[in-house]
Amino acid sequence: MPLSSEPGVEFTPAPLVVVLDVWYMIIDILCDAEDEDQNESRMFAKCAPCLKDLISLSSTCTWLRNLLAPRIFAVLYLRNRAKSALSIKAIADGNFAGCVKELRYIADCEPGQLRSPLEDVYPPEVDTVLSSLAMFTSLRTLSVDFPFDYDDFIDYFETPGFNPDHDAAMIEEAKNTWLGLITASYRAILSSYSPDHYPAGQIPLSLNIRELHIVPISVFSTDEFHKFLSKLRSFNMSLTQWDNGVGWMLNTQDVFFGFSDCLGPWFFNHLTSVEEFTFDPQYSAPLGDAGQPYAYDISLWKASMPRLRELTLGNIYLCPELKDFLLRHLDTLESISLRECYSCNERGAMSWSELLSALAQKSPTRLTSFSLDWDSTQEDLLYLDDRGADPVLMAQVRTILETKPNTGMIPFGYCYVSDKYGYSSHDSEANRAAMVQGDDFRSYQALMAIVNLNATQPSLYLNRNSMVQ
Repeated sequence: MPLSSEPGVEFTPAPLVVVLDVWYMIIDILCDAEDEDQNESRMFAKCAPCLKDLISLSSTCTWLRNLLAPRIFAVLYLRNRAKSALSIKAIADGNFAGCVKELRYIADCEPGQLRSPLEDVYPPEVDTVLSSLAMFTSLRTLSVDFPFDYDDFIDYFETPGFNPDHDAAMIEEAKNTWLGLITASYRAILSSYSPDHYPAGQIPLSLNIRELHIVPISVFSTDEFHKFLSKLRSFNMSLTQWDNGVGWMLNTQDVFFGFSDCLGPWFFNHLTSVEEFTFDPQYSAPLGDAGQPYAYDISLWKASMPRLRELTLGNIYLCPELKDFLLRHLDTLESISLRECYSCNERGAMSWSELLSALAQKSPTRLTSFSLDWDSTQEDLLYLDDRGADPVLMAQVRTILETKPNTGMIPFGYCYVSDKYGYSSHDSEANRAAMVQGDDFRSYQALMAIVNLNATQPSLYLNRNSMVQ
């Protein structure tokens, strides 16, 4: 509908509370529109579907432009292209720079550009923006992603062992444009918040590293990078997903051997101020040494996060290292979320009961949220159509499921790991046996009783200022 009945006359809505509320309702409806594309990587790299509508609406008058600016400019997308960088620079120099809360940097390099000049994939305009992020004074989250097609880089995964040497990494970065792009981007980001460029020392509160590649990057081992990490309040990282196309997972590749040991020295050991920590190595390389084939440490043995409140872990095998990390931080943790985490069916491996009982025995006073999530359905975990299963055990499982509304009993995830391909599969027999035995569920109930009690007594955890400094 027209906002003005006369050409050249701008419509200014009356500053009435009811009018403002109506506009907020309209904006909320536009923003609630769902994106049909559910691919996480594509969704991360593209603007929200409502953004075009909000921009069109904001162009109608100054009043709406000012009203919508905090939503339109809340998240910016920077590509490693000169045009993209110039657009971001224009926003930084404009009136709405203070509206920017998150910057998502997506920098790609085609396999055919691996020997191209660095300027081809990292124009000076991009470097200028990344070196001047302090211009966005309200920036709270910095997300980085370096998507890459490994089809023409397959030989790298046959490299014998992972070499984290700093000097060797610098040599490779000088020869390989993709590696040079990654390290140049991080160095620019660090310079943006160095004392020389920004004496106030303010940095984004949150760093999100999407799909970290299994390559050594020299900047990760520098004191400058570690000091940057030590000031973060939130850290979120995932590892790249990859398989060789015929079944062998990333964790079976020679180049992965030794890689996870670097995660602590590079990242985790320096997160001394984080309150929120999220890590997901993803399905092609789950971490945690439970004695299974292709067992790797998570690299959390030496990590100390004295302010940690919220923990989210995905694709981690239950193991002594996980238990140790949880117990060491239980005094400050308020929320624990474990997603796609499994107990391995190996001799002496840790059961869910062992982990949950250890947490409950500590009687955590701050923990008000604890969740376990698996993408698989209950039917997938238990495989009720297994004709080769023990009929007595299967009958007991079905009886439990029939009374589930009264007991609330749930199956817990057990798996076995292929000693050839490295992938994990549901161990339905172990899942069924554990459900009938009931130790896992009883331990879960004991822990949840403490969690629920804490949630109903806010005085137990509201005083966050008393946390270790």
